[in-house]
Amino acid sequence: MRFPNLIRLTLSFLIFASSQFCSAMQREKEESLQYASRFVFLEEHLNISPSLKQFFMDTSEEELRDKLSWIPNIQQFHSPELNELFRKYKPTSINIFEVIILNTLYDKFKDSFDTLINVAKAGHADAQYKVATGLCFEEDENSQRLAKELLHKAAAQGHRDSIYKLSDAYNRTADYYQLEKNPHIAYLLCQEAAAMGHEEAQLELASAPLDGTFGLPKNYSLARAQIKSLADNGNQLAVERYNYLKDKTEEEYDYLSNL
Repeated sequence: MRFPNLIRLTLSFLIFASSQFCSAMQREKEESLQYASRFVFLEEHLNISPSLKQFFMDTSEEELRDKLSWIPNIQQFHSPELNELFRKYKPTSINIFEVIILNTLYDKFKDSFDTLINVAKAGHADAQYKVATGLCFEEDENSQRLAKELLHKAAAQGHRDSIYKLSDAYNRTADYYQLEKNPHIAYLLCQEAAAMGHEEAQLELASAPLDGTFGLPKNYSLARAQIKSLADNGNQLAVERYNYLKDKTEEEYDYLSNL
């Protein structure tokens, strides 16, 4: 009677061992695929030294988890027009190791433009902003088109400085980014950046009635009141602007602005 029990135990053990072996093989396969995906990402996107590539290949994710100052994000804007504008600029899906690589490279090579441009193209929002605001001053159209693309991609991730810079681009500096001026889009972008706490954007909105920025009606009293309110709430840029305006009449301001 013991023989059938022994068979059952043996079969149970074999099934268990087989499942463990399969699990181990699956983990090994996943690790192999992950290693391969790292290699493909490094080869396709980043022009870095072989020694640095090897460092990333050999380092575990856990050892580099503190390198997450930037994480890809799809920004949901308050305006449907902006959501539609940025729809084609949404970040592509990348894995956590690739995020770590890009953060590490940005921290290490933020002053090296050749590396930074590859990091920007691979999706890092801070790098995209930095590269875009440099390329826009180049005279060739290809550089300016790339600046336009990168600035939109950074803004699509909710990069606050990029959103404000793009507002300025649609309003004042469209030629630097191969854009058509659009004060309405500029106004919506400025509102978004201001809502995110960007002090320059907040002051830009408050000051808009001074000169009719964004196509708004000029209203000196309203602008000065808005700037004072902003200053009272701790915006240091607004404090400076209000100190300049507080003793001036509208006529004096217009006269000085037109000198």
